[in-house]
Formats: sequence, C-alpha cells, structure tokens
Amino acid sequence: MEFLNKIILRGIVQNILVATVDDKRCVTLSVLTQQTHKGNDGSIVVEHQWFLCRAWEGQGICSEDIGKIKRTDWVELTGRVKTISYTRADGTSGYNWEVSVQKTTLLDKEENSR
Repeated sequence: MEFLNKIILRGIVQNILVATVDDKRCVTLSVLTQQTHKGNDGSIVVEHQWFLCRAWEGQGICSEDIGKIKRTDWVELTGRVKTISYTRADGTSGYNWEVSVQKTTLLDKEENSR
C-alpha cells in the first residue's frame, strides 16, 4: 500500500504575498474555505477555515499566474500538508500546518457565486 498526503482546497484568496527566494518567486496565500452542516437544533451552522498555502514558481504555480491572483479570487489548490515547527518568544515550541501547493487553478467568479 502506498502512503498518501494530499489536500484539495477550493476557496477565496484573502491575503497574498509574493517574494523572491534564490531567483524563484514564492507565493504565500491565505485561503478561506467554508463548510455548512445542520446543528443539533436543526439550524444551519457555517464553519470557516483558513489555510496557509505556499506555491513556488514552476512547481505549484505558473509564472503567468503569479501576477494574476488577487485578493477575493476563487482558487482551487492541490498539494500536501506540512508541519512547520517554531519557537515562541517565551521559548516554548509551537506548530503550524501549511499547504505545499503542487497545482493552482484560478476559478471563474461567476461559476462560484451561485
């Protein structure tokens, strides 16, 4: 049996940062997703989830797409989840999860506004 670490996200870009590292551009996106379900009392509950996503030029994102992605754009991202460890100012350890993007698709706003 083969191991698998794969995530597919479809959501709205909330923040975007483009940086250059070793002559390659890196795009960091925060993507908002939403899920709805019925609560115990029968009411509709909407849950929002934020994902920190990082795509590298030529790997998870095409060069021409880097300049096109803007805040409020709909995207579909495919990638894998990575655990990032860090040390807080007080010396304790912390962990965050990041999506290492392997494929980025800009989606049509009209299609997703329904």
